[in-house]
Amino acid sequence: MYAIIEAGIISIEGAGKFDEFLNSAAITIGGILSTNLGAVLGITLSPPKPPAGNFIFQQPKTFLKLRSSINDKNPKDDEPTPVQKMQIIACYFYVISLLTALVLWRVALVKNPDGDIVQLLPQLSWTLLGVIAGALTVFLGRK
Repeated sequence: MYAIIEAGIISIEGAGKFDEFLNSAAITIGGILSTNLGAVLGITLSPPKPPAGNFIFQQPKTFLKLRSSINDKNPKDDEPTPVQKMQIIACYFYVISLLTALVLWRVALVKNPDGDIVQLLPQLSWTLLGVIAGALTVFLGRK
């Protein structure tokens, strides 16, 4: 979040240079948080396995699947563990960070239209679009 705010201040004021370390750290942490978000939403990948004894490889139907986080047996089993609660909090933090980047990018475009904008802001703003599309895919794909 610090890197996003720093990028916003530099972009709005149009002065200064954004630290490359902060840029790299923000992108790396964003990748980790986006992976966490995918795990919390229930996106899983299963690598394709060739059937035994068959020389013709066919991709199984379960290569890209969405797992349901709802337990049909007992509603009490759906209570998140402390680790799951931390994962959910990290997801909220990630989405709020992306929204902050979007707002700061927009403000920088209005306040300093001809100035240099730190590229972290538009990158994270476009990432928000991908997160929204991924979340819609998960929610619309569940039955």
